Amino acid sequence: MQLSVSLAFVSRYSTPKYHFLLVLVTYLLVVSFWALRHDIGFDYENYTYIFYEIKNGYSSYVEPAYYLLCRIFSRVDGGEYYVIGAMSMLTYTILFYFFLRKNILWQGLLFSLVFQFQFMAANQIRQALAICVFFLILPYIEKKQTLKWGIGVGIIALVCHTSAIFLFLLIPLCRINLSGKKWCFIISILYILYLEGVFRSLGNFLLLNLPLPENYQHFLATDRVEAEVIGFSLVMLFNVAVALYVAWNYVTEEKRIFSLYMIGICLYIVFVEYHLLLRLSFYLFYINLYVVSSFCKEKKSGRILVIISVIFFLFICAQSTNMHGVIPYKSLLAK
Repeated sequence: MQLSVSLAFVSRYSTPKYHFLLVLVTYLLVVSFWALRHDIGFDYENYTYIFYEIKNGYSSYVEPAYYLLCRIFSRVDGGEYYVIGAMSMLTYTILFYFFLRKNILWQGLLFSLVFQFQFMAANQIRQALAICVFFLILPYIEKKQTLKWGIGVGIIALVCHTSAIFLFLLIPLCRINLSGKKWCFIISILYILYLEGVFRSLGNFLLLNLPLPENYQHFLATDRVEAEVIGFSLVMLFNVAVALYVAWNYVTEEKRIFSLYMIGICLYIVFVEYHLLLRLSFYLFYINLYVVSSFCKEKKSGRILVIISVIFFLFICAQSTNMHGVIPYKSLLAK
């Protein structure tokens, strides 16, 4: 993974001929690494189960993109591995296209590791694909092209992942136009409240008192995890610190995209212990791949952020494998 970032960095300063070659090698390196993974993440078993449900003709609802891949490989031995590999290829094809179009390939790959998008994508493959497609329609909301935005969101929800319906709520939210300093104040207050356990207490109170169906209430209640238990707090602190640093120093013309990133950080803090709600916030949270990468490309102060990010990433990888995001990689070839 470190090699992929290094190759992408070198490609930026190479001649056009070698630029294409280096980008291609980088792409193949990243895709191969994740496509050949085996039994990684909580959802791996679920995806395998869904594949065999579809293969054997049973009813198992998934969005058309994943269903189609399952059908294509249903007659192939070990078809579930091909499906996951194909999802990796689709996800990183779109992600590379987005990074190259924005001229932030090496920064984007670096922060996709630092912010642990690649680890998330190894587990939640359907939503990772949806998030990458979501990146492509960000210009529509920045340019206030609401109809195109709505069509794009609808396509993502229908084809990639149903949770993208949440994005329809962003039209009024993205109109929030606060200065970076005000966002720093809001984020700091929310983080202090998180440390005090306010959101945990409030969430437990709502789950116990809202008139939710019993099965749904039980599912939400047991789906809450304590951030400290899984070592998430250190990662969370870093993400919050980066958001504060960028908000304090960054002046951007893409005010709506910046606002969505700030809203994403706020939702991330509030819902970090509630897995289902946290996953909804990922659409906005992972806008940091674009905003922070652009910041590091445009601002000299971004160099400090790059150095600190590399150190932090190496430190996290040196921790025990029960830390959140540090996945004990297993290769399909070694199976």
